[in-house]
Amino acid sequence: MNSDDLKNVSADDTTTTENVVVEEQTIENTVAAEPAVEEETPAAPTEETPVEETTAEEAPAEEAATESTEEAAAAAEEPEVEPAEEAPAQSEADIYRERLMRLQADFDNYRKRMARDKADMIKSANAELLSAMLPALDHIDSALASLEKTVAAPAPAEGEEAKPAEPNPYIEGFKLIQNELLRGLDKFGLKPVESLGKPFDVEYHEALSKMPTDSVPPEHVLFEVRKGYTLNGKVLRAAQVIVSVPVE
Repeated sequence: MNSDDLKNVSADDTTTTENVVVEEQTIENTVAAEPAVEEETPAAPTEETPVEETTAEEAPAEEAATESTEEAAAAAEEPEVEPAEEAPAQSEADIYRERLMRLQADFDNYRKRMARDKADMIKSANAELLSAMLPALDHIDSALASLEKTVAAPAPAEGEEAKPAEPNPYIEGFKLIQNELLRGLDKFGLKPVESLGKPFDVEYHEALSKMPTDSVPPEHVLFEVRKGYTLNGKVLRAAQVIVSVPVE
């Protein structure tokens, strides 16, 4: 190797060395300029996850075993109940006897109900018939009141004593007819309402007007305009009356 070749080799080595130095400086500058990044340490693999899964899978089985143990302990603590003795079977004769008694009771109830319904039907039928006869009784009452006023005894003269009125055959005849009718209707439950002088009762009386008077206490029947009647204890027609009020 001659001297020229040694010079060339030395020059090449120098150039290579300079390039290496330049590259090292460039790398150092780049590292200094970039922010430091903390390296994340990878988490070491652990065996906890499989353990948790195994525990979660085995938990229902452990709970079921605990419940079974508790139920067995409770059953052991409870006293044993002896089975009740079975009732003797009912004989066929007893069954038919019970059915017969039930049928007899049902028939008795049916018979009583039919008798009650029949009585109610008769009463309602009589109510319509007797209501139609009340105007005739009213006419008899009006005729008797008119005859008693017309056939009244004349007033005695001065110095003479009042003579008793002679019985009038017409009045007596009307009274007989009235009494016979009332007696026959009484058999069917029809009765007149006694109103004169009685306290006013809205159930039995219908007030037409009020009149001040001292002859009877207040709120009492002073006059009876139309007679009232009851049928089997129930009001068939209320009496029309005039009620008394205190005198001012």
